Amino acid sequence: MKVKVIKSQQEYDAAMARLSELMGVDLVSGSEEEAELELLALVIEDYERGIVLEK
Repeated sequence: MKVKVIKSQQEYDAAMARLSELMGVDLVSGSEEEAELELLALVIEDYERGIVLEK
């Protein structure tokens, strides 16, 4: 999955699904998958923070 800034609920749902998938795998330190997981966690957190601030 190409990680990008999340701008919609649909993108958020897809990112959460991919994050869950990656969390269920034994990742190798320094691998592309590990980097993807870390980036996904950051963009998901950013999106969630924006949703909370809107309320």
